[in-house]
Amino acid sequence: MKIKTKLQIIIIFTIVVFTTIILLNLWWQKQADLLNKKEELVRELSFFVFERAQVRDEYLMYGEKRSKVQWFLMHKKLQELLDKMSGIFTDKDEKAILNSFTGFHNKTGKLFEQLIRHDESIAGSDAASRELRERLVSQMMVSAHSQYLEGLKLQNIIGRKAEYQHELLHLYGNIAYGFLAVLIITFAVILIRAITHPLAKLQEGTKIIANGNLDYKVGTNAKDEIGQLSRAFDAMTENLKTITASRDELNREIEERKLAEQALERSNRELEQRLHEIKTLRGILPICSYCKKIRNDKGYWEQLEMYIHDHSEAEFSHGMCDDCAKKAMEEFEEFKKKD
Repeated sequence: MKIKTKLQIIIIFTIVVFTTIILLNLWWQKQADLLNKKEELVRELSFFVFERAQVRDEYLMYGEKRSKVQWFLMHKKLQELLDKMSGIFTDKDEKAILNSFTGFHNKTGKLFEQLIRHDESIAGSDAASRELRERLVSQMMVSAHSQYLEGLKLQNIIGRKAEYQHELLHLYGNIAYGFLAVLIITFAVILIRAITHPLAKLQEGTKIIANGNLDYKVGTNAKDEIGQLSRAFDAMTENLKTITASRDELNREIEERKLAEQALERSNRELEQRLHEIKTLRGILPICSYCKKIRNDKGYWEQLEMYIHDHSEAEFSHGMCDDCAKKAMEEFEEFKKKD
């Protein structure tokens, strides 16, 4: 696989992983925001329940019309908040608690309306009227307390879910960053194995070849660009080796030709010298008719054998011919007789 393809795969895979991590973080953040919103709504619900209870107690103590109007306004706001929460609290356990809370809320509203009608219809203060009023108030208290308990239960559930969500977010965040670290290390190892090591080997091979070892091979069987480059480098080295061998052969041929030319030149000089000597010996030689000495070019008289020896390659071995030997013997006999 080519390095370009490897890098493209790594880049695409990295983009996919980063996109997945970002989307997961956004989803978890959205879930955390939803739980935070639920917690705010539950706190707001508890606040309205508490405010409505205060207005109820104020009405039970003073029976003022203002308190009655405020109670119905708080009750209406509480109903609007419950309607809003019904579209957000979609989990089964949350919906069960919210439905129970809504039931107690409706019951509390009906009981308060009954209490208002009782207070407006009965002007007396007999025992039956007081007992009925106390029973209505007691039922309202129980319903309000049940609402408080349901709200507290819902708040605990949302709190546990939010804590669990935060723990999961922290856990998955650590897993995502750990996976990302492993991914980066893996990609680094892949790049080192695919690029750095082959380049280092190729660089080492070029140094060996640069030192004069043209038989060294740096080529690999890899199918990527570095493998192609190494094989091309081997081909270039082989061509360089052929060119170098041809150059060395040419230099040897030139050197041999120079030596041949020098030898030929020496032979020519020797030949010219021999021809000159031969021509000199063939010319008219001034020779003494008495002692047979020859006059050289400088005007000096030399022995015949010395002249010929200097002007040719001839060597002399002295001896006597028969006539001279006979003559020498006669002279020697006469010399002995005289003695």
